Amino acid sequence: MNISIKNLKRSIFGLISITSIGLMGIASAANAYTSSTANTITVAVNPIINITDGNSGTTTLSAITPTGAGRMSSATDALSVTTNDVGGYTVTIQMAGASNNLVSGSNTLAPSAATTAVPAALVVGSGTALQTGAWGFCVPSNSGNGTYTTTFGTCDGTNSSVAMTSGLYAPVPLAGAPFTLFNTSSSSVSTYTTTVTFAAAVNNGQASGTYTGTVVFTAIAT
Repeated sequence: MNISIKNLKRSIFGLISITSIGLMGIASAANAYTSSTANTITVAVNPIINITDGNSGTTTLSAITPTGAGRMSSATDALSVTTNDVGGYTVTIQMAGASNNLVSGSNTLAPSAATTAVPAALVVGSGTALQTGAWGFCVPSNSGNGTYTTTFGTCDGTNSSVAMTSGLYAPVPLAGAPFTLFNTSSSSVSTYTTTVTFAAAVNNGQASGTYTGTVVFTAIAT
């Protein structure tokens, strides 16, 4: 079989040429330009807060049978607050309106004459003296979780028409001037309880009747 040297040279040259073109293509692909972009996914979780009154909105003190020296009743309220706010929360107290008297028809039961800065035992006059009754709130010393902003020291528990006690009370501030009861900087989702005691004292100069007033507790996420 005769093989032409001339044709063989042409075949080899063609093979070399094809191989060279293929290698050039690979080199060109390796040097191709690319472009990338990063995307940050963001979602905000808003704080939520809920306050629940342990007495379901009404704290009822036991009826008082007055004497000349005065008698008193007291009751506690437990406020439960739940929040997801990492900064915690505060709880405040104030009256719903511009008066902090308890009212029964045209008769009133005056607030304590003390202050939140200097709370004092409830005082009533003897017989039909000017101050025939007084009421107020007390902040206990035992804080549990978080911090009571100001503690009044001695607080009564639940008393039913007993002789005057040494519990320390202050008037509930008027609407627009809330008093901060409690704060916490907890960074976890928690339910904490804040306890407040209310008390009323009267002597036999206080008119009979059912005296009422509205107190507002507010929980504020911080």
